[in-house]
Amino acid sequence: MMIKLVKGISVGILAASLGLVMLPEKPAAAQVKPAKVLATTKIKKTAYHPNGGVLYQTAKLTKKTSGAFKPVKTTFYATKSAKVKKTNGKEVTYYYVKNKQGNLKGWIWKGNLSKTKDLAKRLSDMRRVKAIIKLMPKPAKSTKYETAYDSTNAVIRLFKKMKPADAYKTTIFYPGKGLPDAVTRFSGTTPKEVKTSMTAYDIFKGRFSKKTNQKLAKMQKRLKKAEANSTVAGDDNVYNASFNFMQALSKAITTLK
Repeated sequence: MMIKLVKGISVGILAASLGLVMLPEKPAAAQVKPAKVLATTKIKKTAYHPNGGVLYQTAKLTKKTSGAFKPVKTTFYATKSAKVKKTNGKEVTYYYVKNKQGNLKGWIWKGNLSKTKDLAKRLSDMRRVKAIIKLMPKPAKSTKYETAYDSTNAVIRLFKKMKPADAYKTTIFYPGKGLPDAVTRFSGTTPKEVKTSMTAYDIFKGRFSKKTNQKLAKMQKRLKKAEANSTVAGDDNVYNASFNFMQALSKAITTLK
């Protein structure tokens, strides 16, 4: 018995000296449940620009590609379409895309692709118009049971949902769809409120037809004159000049491509 104990101790010392200490095995990484590919079809090769999203190696969406792309600036070419049923039961469409060099490829959700060629310019316009919010009155506070609706809150909500592809579009539904809906709220009577109108105009100045550019230039002069001649707070002439000015600018923005 003593001999066995001595042998056991000797083996333990030898194992430790050789670095053969047994460690508990690491648990295997959890596998991602694959999506179900319902159908795959070839499509006409089409150029797209991604707004964001993820590239997957296969339409089963289990593993992301190792490459990275720059949203908006990258051009992808789609050649295949797959109807996929995700693990949450939702059916969506993914496109198989490649960049021009062919070193970046994979499957991406259709909703993250846009045919619009000037997304970089649209994003720039969105950033500049969004910055005008700081010139607007402080947004009203919402209560526990009621959401405060005012021009500032409307513009803030609008930018939370606005997409570059819809930057120059408009809709009648609150809070709007694109930049035309934002600029309609840049009007008022105080110098700071009037500045929102002037700043919005400066962003788009000279980008429309000759007739529209001339019309907007005259409306800007009219607003400056109304503000210079104003002697009372809440002057209707100032408000009307800024309101009409922004309505005209809104309409002009919808003509941009």
